[in-house]
Amino acid sequence: MKKHFKGTFYHYAMLVIGLVTGSFLLASCNENPLEVNEPQWLGASIYNYLKTDGHYTNYVKLIDDLNYAEVLAKTGSKTLFVANDSAFNEFYKKMIGE
Repeated sequence: MKKHFKGTFYHYAMLVIGLVTGSFLLASCNENPLEVNEPQWLGASIYNYLKTDGHYTNYVKLIDDLNYAEVLAKTGSKTLFVANDSAFNEFYKKMIGE
């Protein structure tokens, strides 16, 4: 009985090791489609979009002041939650007590 348990455990262990190894090998073969093909709707960069849109001048000024323009001028995996100029104007009104 003990010998049978060792043999069964060995087979299950080898199966698990094989499955884990195989999943790593298969995962490493997949290419990220965004590394090869950039979507047309994505545009040049976040910074370019904000600068040319015209509704984000306050945020663009913050990016420039913090020297982050070079990073955001490259297309990449950055996510921003951006406030437009009207949101900044409301904030400024509340700050000065209007």
